[in-house]
Amino acid sequence: LHLSIRRQRQMCIRDRVTDRAGRLLLVQEAVGPAKGRWKLPTGLCEANEDIGTAAAREVREETGLEVRPAEVLAVRHSHGFHRGVSDVFFCVRCEVIDEGAVLTPQAGEIARVGWWTVSTAPSVAATAWSEWTHGSSCTQVAARRRRARRRDAEDI
Repeated sequence: LHLSIRRQRQMCIRDRVTDRAGRLLLVQEAVGPAKGRWKLPTGLCEANEDIGTAAAREVREETGLEVRPAEVLAVRHSHGFHRGVSDVFFCVRCEVIDEGAVLTPQAGEIARVGWWTVSTAPSVAATAWSEWTHGSSCTQVAARRRRARRRDAEDI
């Protein structure tokens, strides 16, 4: 999927990275108004960058981890979000290429990186993920695909 970025729109990526044990990769902000907050790796698409490339780049920059984008889980659009710019956010599920790799926080931006189970994740990150994936402003592409696959399997 490729969308152009104009001055009145910014495209953002939020990455949902899990390991084979089902743990979630979270990063802790080191600076700014969100300092200390744990979140999913997040960032902006660069001009002429496709969503999968941006997702993998953001995870690599923030954590040092190499991932492979697998699917778009959700899309959220907000009008006049920050400084009047329209915000298009893609949540991308990514698969880890090397689970043994050392997690390395991005200097000057990320304080810590860690794997968390959903039950032990910091409440802010778990709440944000739940709201993001179940909120009314979110299109749940993956959920529809899973339902369609189940229906297809039942027809066999």
